[in-house]
Amino acid sequence: MEPETLLLEAKPSAWNFFWYWFFFWLIVPPIIAAVKRASTVLRIYDDRVSLEEGFMRKEVTDVFIADIRGVEVKQGLWQRMFGLGDILIGTAATGGWEDYVCGLPDAMKIRDLILAQRRKIIGAK
Repeated sequence: MEPETLLLEAKPSAWNFFWYWFFFWLIVPPIIAAVKRASTVLRIYDDRVSLEEGFMRKEVTDVFIADIRGVEVKQGLWQRMFGLGDILIGTAATGGWEDYVCGLPDAMKIRDLILAQRRKIIGAK
């Protein structure tokens, strides 16, 4: 069996936690920001998208790229200024969004990578 190829691993940008860092003198917000950032990882493989969340308790969600029906990128004013975005991945199995990741750098490039993989997989069938 051939090992899976990891195409991308993305964590939320530190800019996504700007207000936590801005109030650094409170001590607790930077700790919360560091833990939240370290506990969220989006991995894109050639056949699936994997979202790992959690620090004390891990939750891993895998969505096969062939099952993806929609990828949405949301960007507020601050996110556009810093090149960040929220990615929402939808499948036919759910009414809403299967995966939701906040504050990823180069969100549009991540979206384009997922859609390119989807076109490749759907075209191969």
